[in-house]
Amino acid sequence: MNTQRGFGHITVDGVEYPVRFSLNQTQIFCELEKCDLKGYNDLFAFYPTGEKDEEGKPKYANRFSEQKVTPDTLRHLLYSALKEGHRVSKKEFTLSMEDVGDMLELMETDSLAWRNILHLIVKKEEAPRPNDNPK
Repeated sequence: MNTQRGFGHITVDGVEYPVRFSLNQTQIFCELEKCDLKGYNDLFAFYPTGEKDEEGKPKYANRFSEQKVTPDTLRHLLYSALKEGHRVSKKEFTLSMEDVGDMLELMETDSLAWRNILHLIVKKEEAPRPNDNPK
């Protein structure tokens, strides 16, 4: 198991939650979204916008940066990462999809939480191994 991929924590409304972006998280997400791996990867793929920045370099965007995702897609992404983060942290996962929706509403005013989530998708931070005992 690759323990170096996408593990970290986000804080929402003063509460810290473990999140992990991994193959298991992707499977949970794809099951909820009824999509395949290509559909998942397409969410994060960058494409040229046809515009240029102030230095004349092409601008790029993805479906998230252009807000071309559904509310369910946002809930599914966070739910799957929370579920997997709790599993590898050996913590009970009791959040419902509605709880995750409430978290997303709180996060709208906290752009740091969103930046942390998007950063974790590509970040290399060691995750607890599923078979390790919690400290």
